[in-house]
Amino acid sequence: MTTYTIKVHNKSDASQHFLLFNEKPTSSNNISQLWTNVWVKSGVTDHPNGTATFKITSKFYGVCGTTDTAFASGVSVSTSDWADVNITTSSSNGTKLQMNVEDDGPVFDSSAVSTTSTTGSFAINTNSFDSTQHENVYCGLGRQSAHDSEDIIPVAVWTAKPSQDYEIAPVQKFFIATGTYSEGDVVNVADLGQTVVIDFTSTTYTNASTDFTTEYKYTSPKYS
Repeated sequence: MTTYTIKVHNKSDASQHFLLFNEKPTSSNNISQLWTNVWVKSGVTDHPNGTATFKITSKFYGVCGTTDTAFASGVSVSTSDWADVNITTSSSNGTKLQMNVEDDGPVFDSSAVSTTSTTGSFAINTNSFDSTQHENVYCGLGRQSAHDSEDIIPVAVWTAKPSQDYEIAPVQKFFIATGTYSEGDVVNVADLGQTVVIDFTSTTYTNASTDFTTEYKYTSPKYS
């Protein structure tokens, strides 16, 4: 498992909260809308010499749960259940999770884990359930919290439908913005303003840094 370190140097004229997001994974066509969630929120980062440091791992998880309302920007999403997943490689198949919606909500059935051969992916299969009774059930991609290794944060989610076989191909590609959202909150990426992309795909680099300037823009990341 790889650990990545991302540093944001606040060179602006005000203190900031920096937000870390996972780039949306590629997904199968039966996922009609994929929502992005805040993965990590920094503490208050002072100016002009403060630095927000994000230490994150490369591990992926499947997540599921139920929200109080339908997905929209600002809706808070927490994880009800999660499971480790492996991604399909040239030498081994990826994980296919079985998500069952029961009276109390969705759970992963650890006795029904199988595999998927779709390159770069893991999968989530859903059971047959009454979607009118479980309108706000979701599943998706999770990542380990930067603050608590026992906490898995939803980073890309969608409304789960019955009897579906979902394929998800996540990437080690991230972006950073400022804002007041909380970890797990759904966001409309178009509303975030200035962002910077941190891309560790197809590289051996594990460290990246960027400056947030007095113009409220980010410098091009430096990798090492």
